[in-house]
Amino acid sequence: MSSLSQRLCSLILAFLVCFALYGCVTSGNPPKSVLKEALETQIELAHRSLDNSLDLQDGSTEIISVKVDSSSYLEDDERRFLSISGYVDIRPPGFKEKTNTPFLLYLERGVLGESWSLVKPSLASNGLSKEWVTYPLGIE
Repeated sequence: MSSLSQRLCSLILAFLVCFALYGCVTSGNPPKSVLKEALETQIELAHRSLDNSLDLQDGSTEIISVKVDSSSYLEDDERRFLSISGYVDIRPPGFKEKTNTPFLLYLERGVLGESWSLVKPSLASNGLSKEWVTYPLGIE
């Protein structure tokens, strides 16, 4: 084999390895748009629950930036969740300053792998067992 063909084969092999590694890194986690939508949904749910007891200002909370610190998969019976934690910079309605807030999300990938859902733990009516409430998010 000539020197040129060896270099060409090496170059092609290097590109294939890079593409394979890139596919492994990005395939298991949701895109940033899904993560942002999950945070918006979680903030809206918290706003609704607080609005019953407090007179909160109307408007939506602006998400400025999201920083993921860790993500790992958890299994519960026959379901598999992605636990994501990190920090989000938000600007609540009526505020000029942004706030850096920690977050913890549980996400579940759809059956066909095309969608994600925000999953929140909830105590069952008997107060002993944990159930999961699912909030569908947009499709990738």
